[in-house]
Amino acid sequence: MKTKRTTFAGALLTVCNTVAGAYVDGLNIAAGAFAELTLKEGEQEWRGEFMRYGEYPATIIENGRPKRIVQVVDREAANEMATNFAGLRTQVATFFKGIGVFEGHADDPAWRAVNPGYKPAAVGRIKEVIAGTAGIETRTVFNSKGAAMLSGEAPEYSGHSPRWRMRPIPGRPNHYRPFLLLSDALTNDPNIPGAAIALNESPANGHEGTNETNEPTMNEELLKRLGLKPGATQAEIDAKVATALNERDTARNELTTSASNLTAANERIQKLETKAAEDLNDRVVTALNDAVTNKRITEAEKPTWEKILKADFDAGKSALDAKTATALNTTNHVADLGRRQGEGAPAAPGIEAMQAAARDYAGRNHIDINNEAGWSRAWEGAKAEKPELFGVKKS
Repeated sequence: MKTKRTTFAGALLTVCNTVAGAYVDGLNIAAGAFAELTLKEGEQEWRGEFMRYGEYPATIIENGRPKRIVQVVDREAANEMATNFAGLRTQVATFFKGIGVFEGHADDPAWRAVNPGYKPAAVGRIKEVIAGTAGIETRTVFNSKGAAMLSGEAPEYSGHSPRWRMRPIPGRPNHYRPFLLLSDALTNDPNIPGAAIALNESPANGHEGTNETNEPTMNEELLKRLGLKPGATQAEIDAKVATALNERDTARNELTTSASNLTAANERIQKLETKAAEDLNDRVVTALNDAVTNKRITEAEKPTWEKILKADFDAGKSALDAKTATALNTTNHVADLGRRQGEGAPAAPGIEAMQAAARDYAGRNHIDINNEAGWSRAWEGAKAEKPELFGVKKS
C-alpha cells in the first residue's frame, strides 16, 4: 500500500502546539499562510470528529529543552476553541475563509526547518469548530489536491495533527488545555492517537460528500459588523476587510504621529518654562544687586525682596526702584517694621505697606509665608484685595 510518512523530529512531535508566547497576529498572517484557497472541481467537504475528548501525553519545548506534558482535551477546551474560532478576530485573520489545513505543519517555520520541501500552501480549510458530545467536531473543505491526498483505497495521508495554543491548568502540574486552534496538519504519524481522517467514509459515519458552492457560509452578525448584507459576495468581503486593514494601519500611524507630536510639544513647553524661570531668576539677581549697590536696600533685606520680586516682578521692581538711598540704621528699622506689622500697626507707605498687606492676608487665611509658594499666594491675595496699594488701577 502506497503511503507517505511525515517525519516529526523529537520535541517537535506535538507542537507545533506551542504553549508560551502571544497570539499570532492574524491580520499579518492573512496575506501569507491564510492566502485565498483556490477552489477547483473535485473539492470535497468532511464533517466529523476532529479530536475525541481525553488526556494525551506530548512533548513540548520549554526554555530550549524538551518537556513532557499532558494535553487535556475536554468540553471546556472545545467550547473555548469553538468560541474563539467564531470570533471576529479569527474570522478577519483568515479573511473569512477558515483555518488552514496543510501537508504536515508546513505553516510552522520550525517544523519546515527539519522537514524541507514543504510549502505553507493550504490544501483545505476548517470552516466550523463544534463542541460535540464525545469530542471536538469540525467541518472542513478540501480542494482537489487535499481531496486526492485523503481519498481512495491507498490515501497519501490517513491522520491529522492539530496545531493549537494551550495554557497550563491551575493545580495540575504539567497539564495544559488547548484554547485556540491555529491550523491542522495531514500526517500518517498523528501526535494524538486515533486522530484519523478520510474522505471515502460514508455519511453514516459523520462524513459527507461534495460541497457544491465555492462561497463560504458567512455568519450574518459578522457580515453586519462589517457593514455588509447577508449574501455578500467574497469579493465584497475581501474589499471590506482590505479597507478595514488600511484603516487600522492609518489609525496606528496617526496615533504614533500624535504621540510623537505630544512628546515634542511637552519638551518645548518644559524648555520654555525652564528658560522663563532662569530669566526671572537672572532679573531678580540683577535687580537686587543693583539695589544693594545703590544703597536702596542692604544685604540683610535681599531675601525679603527676592520673595517680593519672584511673586510679582513688575510691582516689586517698581517699589524697589522707588526707594531712595538711605543711611538709616536698617537693623533697627527692620526690627521696628516687624514689630509694627506683628502688632497690626498702620502700614508704612510703599513696599512696607504691600508687605504688611500680604502678611495680614496670610494671617487671615492661615497661609504659611515661610516658603516662596506661600508668600506668592499671600502677595497675590493682598494685591486682589487692595489693588490701589500695589499700583493696580481698578477696572
